[in-house]
Amino acid sequence: MKDLITIEAICARYGCERHKAASIIRKIPHFPVGKRLCAYADDLEAWERGQMVYPMPKGVRQPKQPIPFVIPRKKAQ
Repeated sequence: MKDLITIEAICARYGCERHKAASIIRKIPHFPVGKRLCAYADDLEAWERGQMVYPMPKGVRQPKQPIPFVIPRKKAQ
């Protein structure tokens, strides 16, 4: 059986507020269970991989446009 993710689990995972977690879960395939929105963990991980970016090299100017919510990649150990 696939693992289910709720809004509360997304809040704990990313350390974000409930309204941000709800907008994340609405971007992936989701379904209601009672009054709660749920999604499969595999779908969330696929969305997460699509959001990851590499850090900008030092000395490169940052764009002046607002940057969307992205999850930074961790450095290899």
